[in-house]
Amino acid sequence: MPQIVILPNANFCPEGAVLEVNSGISVCDALLENGIDIEHACEKSCACTTCHVIVREGGQSLNEASED
Repeated sequence: MPQIVILPNANFCPEGAVLEVNSGISVCDALLENGIDIEHACEKSCACTTCHVIVREGGQSLNEASED
C-alpha cells in the first residue's frame, strides 16, 4: 500500500503524518479523508489550482498528469 508522508505544517498538520492510502486515490482526497483539511476552492474539480503539494521523493512512481 502506498504511503504519503506529510511533513509538519503549522496550519494543516502540526505533527506531520504518514498516511497509508489505496492506489489510485488523489493526494487531495487522501489528505481530506485523513483529517488534513487543505484548501480546495473548486471542490476537487481540478480547476482552481489552490491545492498544491511538493513531491520530494517518489515522483518516479507517479502517473503522468491527466484530466482525471
